[in-house]
Amino acid sequence: MKRFDRAFAICERASDLPVMAGFARARVGAWAFVGLLTIAALPRAQPVVAADGSQVVQEVFAAWSARQERVRSAKFEWKQETIQPYVTFDGEAADGSSPKQGDTTIVHQSSTLRLDGDRFDSRITTPDAVRLNQVPYLRCSFDGSVSQRFNQARTADLLSSGIVTGVAHDYGTDSIDLQPLLLTYRPLHPTMLNLRAEDYLLAEKRGTIDGRSCYIIDEKESGPIRNSYWIDVERDCIVLRSISTVNGKDSILQDISYRQDSRHGWIPANWRTVFTREDGSFGLSKTHKMMDYAINEPIPLAEFQIEFPVGTSVTDRVAGRTYVVERSSWLPWLWIAAPLCFGLLVVVLLGARRGLSRR
Repeated sequence: MKRFDRAFAICERASDLPVMAGFARARVGAWAFVGLLTIAALPRAQPVVAADGSQVVQEVFAAWSARQERVRSAKFEWKQETIQPYVTFDGEAADGSSPKQGDTTIVHQSSTLRLDGDRFDSRITTPDAVRLNQVPYLRCSFDGSVSQRFNQARTADLLSSGIVTGVAHDYGTDSIDLQPLLLTYRPLHPTMLNLRAEDYLLAEKRGTIDGRSCYIIDEKESGPIRNSYWIDVERDCIVLRSISTVNGKDSILQDISYRQDSRHGWIPANWRTVFTREDGSFGLSKTHKMMDYAINEPIPLAEFQIEFPVGTSVTDRVAGRTYVVERSSWLPWLWIAAPLCFGLLVVVLLGARRGLSRR
C-alpha cells in the first residue's frame, strides 16, 4: 500500500496548485495517474473466512446499527470537485465558451443532505452548469410517503422536469457522492443502502490506510457488482475505504477521512473517489470537503418536500398524470368571489333600508 499512499500524496500536491489554464492539465494528468496507480496497487484480498470471521462481521453490523439508531436526524453541507472528460449534448453555452468534446474539465459543485428517520433530501448546485453542460440544480426528496425529483433546465428554452412516485427513496440514495454519509448513518436502512450481515464475509487479509489497520469485509458473489469495505474497528467501525468491482474488474474506489465530534463521534470530513473504465483507463475523479453539519436537530417536514417551480414539466406517477406547473391566477377566484360579494352587499343594503324605514 506504500505505492497507494505515494499516489495520493502526488494528488494532494497537485490539488494545491491554482486552478488556472496553465496548471489545469498538469493537475488533471496527476489525477489520471493517481486513479490508475491506485487501482493497480490494491491488494487482492480473497474472501476466505477467518476462524472468527462471522463474529467480526456481526460486530461490525451491530456497531453500524447502534449508530444508525443514535442519529435520528442530520444535515450536511459540502463542496465537491469533479475532474472528468467533457461530453457534449443539447444546451451548450450560446457564446461558444463550452469546452470541446473530450476535453478534461473541472466541475465545482455545492451539495447538501438531510436525513430524518426515513426521510431523505439531497441537493446539488452547479454554478457553471451552462458552460459545462451540467444540471444547474438537482434535488431528490422522500417525505415518508412520496418520492420527488427535480432537474432544473440548463437553458431558458428548455423545460425543467419533475417526477413524483410512491416508491420510498426512488431517487438519490444510490449516488456515490452520498455513500460515505449513508454508510455512516443509514447503512442498514431497507430503502437506502440496505446492507445485510449475511451478505458479507470477512477477508483473511487485513488492510492498512494511513497507518490504521482495517478489517475487510467482502460481498458474497451474487451478481456482476461486488463491494468491499475496509473497517476501522477501533473507531466505532467506521468505513475508511470502499471498493466496487464489475465482473471482477475494478470500477470505483472511495477513501473516507473523518473528524471527531465530542458529542457525536466520527463525522465524515473528506472523501475521494476514483472511477475506472472497463478497459482499465482513468474515468473520472471526485473530491469532497465537508463544510458544515448538524446532528439530531429538528428538521421541518417542508425540507423533505419539493414545490416544483413554474414552468416545470411534472410526471406524477401517483396521480397518473403529466402537467406543466403554471402561475396561479386570481381570475378563477374572481368568478367565485364576485357573486358572493354582490349578495353580501345586497343583504347589507336591505338591512340598512329596513332600519331606516322603522325610524
